[in-house]
Amino acid sequence: MLKKKLKDPLFFISLITFAFWLADAYLKIFILKAPQRMLWYSATGLGLTTIALMTRNSFLITSMFCALVINESIWTISFISNFFLKADIVQVADYAFKASYSKFKFIVTSYHLFLVPALVAGLLVTKKIHRLGWLGAYFFASIVAVLAYILPDPFGENINCVRSEGVRMTESCKLYFSSFYNGFNDFPMIFIVTAILAYFVYLPINYLLLFLGKRMKQWGIQ
Repeated sequence: MLKKKLKDPLFFISLITFAFWLADAYLKIFILKAPQRMLWYSATGLGLTTIALMTRNSFLITSMFCALVINESIWTISFISNFFLKADIVQVADYAFKASYSKFKFIVTSYHLFLVPALVAGLLVTKKIHRLGWLGAYFFASIVAVLAYILPDPFGENINCVRSEGVRMTESCKLYFSSFYNGFNDFPMIFIVTAILAYFVYLPINYLLLFLGKRMKQWGIQ
């Protein structure tokens, strides 16, 4: 049974993502003593991606792709530009290259590089794209944002950029607030931003996937 499972590419990939999730959980819960940081958008997405691939759930795979493809692609560009060019184009993954950042943390945070390829593999292997994946992405973003707001980090880290005051502002959070924050209170702003993401990011990505899926079937690729 185990040998059969290991021959399943999605199960094998899910073991890799699960190993990264365990390492990330160990780092944040036991070393940093900040379990709330498991609520980071990408960290929670990593756990749900593992579940999606293990269960071959098309709704969850599509939802996680819609939710993660943009920000993980931006993170990857930032990481690659830092690693190869020694210059950060978008200043998202620059924290991983600071002298104070340990090798263990560097290895753990590299899970960002694997999320999009893992989800693409999930879509290709299952050959299923759920038409309501954008809605799953919306609920995912809303829930992690609300939980990050009501469960603040004890050391002042601005998890998911849900607070405008009293926390450390990373470059990515500064960019977020300068782009979207217009004097609203932080909590209602969560729902405004997630609604914007749903209709202008998640929904178009979902429709693009459905379109590409139909085209691939017409071309005999699937």
